[in-house]
Amino acid sequence: MRFDPKTRRALSLVSGLGFSIAFCLGLSILAGVWIDNRLHTRPVFLLVGILVGFFAVGSILYGLVKSRREDRQPTCPGDGNEGHQG
Repeated sequence: MRFDPKTRRALSLVSGLGFSIAFCLGLSILAGVWIDNRLHTRPVFLLVGILVGFFAVGSILYGLVKSRREDRQPTCPGDGNEGHQG
C-alpha cells in the first residue's frame, strides 16, 4: 500500500506525537514511583511525576500547534490580499 506524501507526513506526525506523549508520561511516572520507593513517601512523588508528565505533554502539544500556525502564516506582511479592494 502506497501513501501520498501528505498522508505519510500526517502519519509520521501522529505516530511521533504518540511516542512522545507515552515516553514523557511513562518516564515521569516511573521516576516518581522510584523516588517514592527510595524515600518511602508513596504517593507524593508519583503525583508530582504525573503533574510533570502532563506539563511536558502540554508543552509538546503547544509547540506542535505553534509550529503548525507559523506554517499557515502568509510569507509577506499583511493578509496576502494586498491588491484586493473589499
